[in-house]
Amino acid sequence: MKIGLFMDDYFPSMNGVIYVMDNYAKRLGKVAEVVVVVPYVDKEYKDDFPYRVIRVKSKRMGKVGYSFSTPWSDKGMCQRLLDEKFDIIHIHSPFIMGRLGLWVGEKANVPVVGTIHTRFSYEFKRIFKGKAFNRFMMNFVINTYNRCDELFTVNEAIKRLYIEEGIKRRIRIVPNATEMVPVRAKVKARNYINETYKIDEDARVLLFVGRINIVKNILFLVESLKEVRKSGIKFVMLFVGTPDDIGKLRSKIRECELEDYVQIIGKITDRDILSYFYVRADLFLFPSTFDTSSLVQVEAASQKTPTMFIEDSPTASAVTNGVNGFITKANPKAYGKRIVEVLNDEVLYKEVSENAYRDLYKTWDDAVEILEGYYEEIVK
Repeated sequence: MKIGLFMDDYFPSMNGVIYVMDNYAKRLGKVAEVVVVVPYVDKEYKDDFPYRVIRVKSKRMGKVGYSFSTPWSDKGMCQRLLDEKFDIIHIHSPFIMGRLGLWVGEKANVPVVGTIHTRFSYEFKRIFKGKAFNRFMMNFVINTYNRCDELFTVNEAIKRLYIEEGIKRRIRIVPNATEMVPVRAKVKARNYINETYKIDEDARVLLFVGRINIVKNILFLVESLKEVRKSGIKFVMLFVGTPDDIGKLRSKIRECELEDYVQIIGKITDRDILSYFYVRADLFLFPSTFDTSSLVQVEAASQKTPTMFIEDSPTASAVTNGVNGFITKANPKAYGKRIVEVLNDEVLYKEVSENAYRDLYKTWDDAVEILEGYYEEIVK
């Protein structure tokens, strides 16, 4: 089988969808021929992957943070893609590269499937002001997905949301996963974080990993920490990730007088070191209502670190409150009080930690095995 994966952004950019595609390509490449088709980047960046990458001409869009591909002006590119003779095409974006994948699939008469990774209605409202333009963009997204033969998404909550938005195609679930494995040398991991970031061993560590962006509800999270401080618990809050809105975060920390309790670590690219953060954390805090099913919640589960979510958020849809994770109301005070309750209940905490690992930890091998079965069925 020859598989084409199409996406509007790729390395050296870093985000959850890129990690998903990379992990798909690496593992599918063991049983099939995989070609990743993505926008061109600067000449200094060299692709070095165990699979082929085809780069399409593009321009960078600063405001959105993605590349604006121009495949139709790329002489010979469309014919080159037809000459690849794909057996199946899998688009990971509903925009230009997704439309290119659809065009190739329709011309070559091969199936095209798509994965819904993002709540685009939420993203459009954040980026664009006009309601009419937002509706136009959402219609474009739905139209792209409805031209696919089948669709995948990460959980039932997102599936329901997109059916309400107008999706007519069959949507099947392929869960997100991680390549992160349980750390065996836990004492070493704890000591590394304690020594590097000057944290006392008896301090409780609260952790956020992801884009440090207001869309992730980071200001809500800081507000909730006032309740933890009032409880008298000795704690440190760590923010790990790309600092998109670091100024707003720092301002909120000052406003809440939490400078002595919060550290902004920034982006950690070493995956082993990142796993140490999860080991050291007592609770992973993820109050985002934007994300569909973030990779970081699976990473946390890989180290038996339970996550606290917001009620009715898509990320919480796979979690049973008090069984394999914690869910609270979308209120900073309630969220903070629940953190305190969990940290003070050792029996519940230990049980939920074990269950998070048992229920939520999925490897990419698990996810790709599901995906490969769907591919074979669809191609036949």
